[in-house]
Amino acid sequence: MKIKALMCIVSAFCMLTAFTACSDKGGSSSESSKAESSAETAKEESKKEITLPTKSPEALEKQKERFSKARANMKGSSGAKVGIKTGETVMKKYFEFGCYGSVILDSDWTLDSADESEISVNFDSYPTVLKYKTGTDTCTVVVEDGCETEEAFAANTEESYRAAFGSQFDSIEIDEFEKLTIDNVDSFKIEADVTAGGIEFEMLHILSNSTSANKTVSIMLLDKSGETEDLFDDFEEENINYKVPLYRDKIKTGMDDIEKKIKSGELKRYNGPKFTVPNN
Repeated sequence: MKIKALMCIVSAFCMLTAFTACSDKGGSSSESSKAESSAETAKEESKKEITLPTKSPEALEKQKERFSKARANMKGSSGAKVGIKTGETVMKKYFEFGCYGSVILDSDWTLDSADESEISVNFDSYPTVLKYKTGTDTCTVVVEDGCETEEAFAANTEESYRAAFGSQFDSIEIDEFEKLTIDNVDSFKIEADVTAGGIEFEMLHILSNSTSANKTVSIMLLDKSGETEDLFDDFEEENINYKVPLYRDKIKTGMDDIEKKIKSGELKRYNGPKFTVPNN
């Protein structure tokens, strides 16, 4: 897999493992915070249906385990409403990477260089590491110049991903490797169990290939605490928005080709929120 952002992602991962090792001693939240977070997550997860997309049996089993764990936590709360106080809502934060898009997370995620109270945070240097309140979970964003041709990117496989990234981990066990589109940008979604520096993580990696902007976008979520793993199932639909510069040419000339790939099952249709396309 000839991904131009590889070196940035590798350096980002080294930063992450060093950060996590230092954070284990004092960065975790209190037990009450964990109970509040997991119970609120359980309430939301209980509303969802377990669907059967094009996932491996292992990935589906992991998804069912996440739902079971969430429901067990909810049952253990004896029906009491814990988590967000009455009248409060979860504040969403928009972590904007230049003019290319944003990662949408809740207020428990921060960027060290930004004011924690800011709802919209902008950054344009990479890798950028967003940190969860546990001190052990991270989301790393890389936008790199260069891309593959559509044909070369579509031809990538689980084996080529492992060849490109596998050596950066002590071990990697891929549970899901899926082609999809995010706001009309060809992408791959990879879920895996990884170990680095002796630390075990659940990993979600989104790789997107924009021929329109000649950019490669990498968004990697590493979960150690177990509190952010529930984001994995719909992360590409609920937590990522790509802006027009990443797919402008697709709008003008390439939509028929995308529709053909979706109808053939080669690509998954993106059903999440989209930005309004300007008239010019």
